[in-house]
Amino acid sequence: MKRFTLIAISLIFMVTVYGQTRRGQSPVEFVYDVDFQYYLDNGEYAVSNDRYDISETFNSARLTPLVGLRLDQSDFVSHYVHGGIDIMRNLGERPTSVDDKGLENSDLFREIVFWYAIDARFDWGRLQGRAGIFPKKYSVFGSRAALLKDEFPLNEAELPPTLFVSRENRFYDNNMEGLLVNVSTRKGYFEAGLDWIGKYGEDRREAFRAFTYGNVGLGESAFKIGWAVAYLHYANSEETEAIEDNVVDNTIFTPYVAYVDRLGYIDFGLKLSYVQGFNQDRFRDTGYNLSYGGMLTASLNFKGFGILNDAYYGMSQMPYYDLSDVIGQPYAGNLYCGSPFYKINGSEKWNNSGFYDRLEAYWQKDFGRSFALRTGLVFHFSDDHYDGWQQQLTLIFNLDRAMSKQQKPRIERRYFEFSL
Repeated sequence: MKRFTLIAISLIFMVTVYGQTRRGQSPVEFVYDVDFQYYLDNGEYAVSNDRYDISETFNSARLTPLVGLRLDQSDFVSHYVHGGIDIMRNLGERPTSVDDKGLENSDLFREIVFWYAIDARFDWGRLQGRAGIFPKKYSVFGSRAALLKDEFPLNEAELPPTLFVSRENRFYDNNMEGLLVNVSTRKGYFEAGLDWIGKYGEDRREAFRAFTYGNVGLGESAFKIGWAVAYLHYANSEETEAIEDNVVDNTIFTPYVAYVDRLGYIDFGLKLSYVQGFNQDRFRDTGYNLSYGGMLTASLNFKGFGILNDAYYGMSQMPYYDLSDVIGQPYAGNLYCGSPFYKINGSEKWNNSGFYDRLEAYWQKDFGRSFALRTGLVFHFSDDHYDGWQQQLTLIFNLDRAMSKQQKPRIERRYFEFSL
């Protein structure tokens, strides 16, 4: 009840400001947005006896209505305050008994989101910053970077691989609680963020994820250099600390060189990455377990039809995936948010090297700036095994992007050109 009271008070405040703005009584502008996502992912891994992942279907829809205030400090700097509700439902999930309280419609309201943002344009490019609880769509590690090419002008090959965040986690762990900074210039793109996943509590582990991504063009050529880094600190809860220190650290660092070009109607990308993992389990006193490997990523897109292939060879980047903490709770997805196929060799010894290949064939269509649809098939191979496949469909609609042509000046394209 308190939650809905706060929402009602916030809406009344926003409507009051909106009325004053309409009458010219306030320098503050009322803004609003509605974001919709639909996600369907059917994974079938029986052919490999669910060696890396279990066969499962995700079929979900999310609606995020937002209201906010905008203050233009100058022609080049704007401040925002946003608030809204993250509404999400796994389709077909409904109460099956009177005791099944967790599936009532009131629990569709998963999370309240609210954040501050700044958007500043300079001669050298654009700076954006956010703080609070906000959707991860503003990050290249988020769920929509592959769909929004004008916001993230990156070739498909340049985006962080599922080693960092699996497709399922990108959808279901939709919001970030912390900070994010994005910088776009004529030479490249950079972002850094902090996501506070868990606050120390009785049954809740203290945990946070820090990450950064960047790239820069090399002169007038089609070559770029870049990096993606993610650090996860998975610390104690009151329960685990009472028994024994159980802090785990997981870091993935991938510097890369890429070649991206457009040949007529064909977008082509090729990226070679070095993958370095740093892992430490203080409960087991492992010291730093170093895991390393290499990845070759290739992408090809012709009028919306595309192929994306990640080929990795090296050691497991999830060495503690099948282990448990001091109270017997598996690390698994609590510690690693990437695709479990990067365990390499299944549950065998983690420091043995192995091969994993992810092949995605897709079709993507943008209907204007506000609506995008992507459907595809993903095939998984490890060493000499075929491990299964996924059928995926993603649909997004964003009201703000539909209105932005008329209401907001768009950033000049030159700010997103990466060559000198």
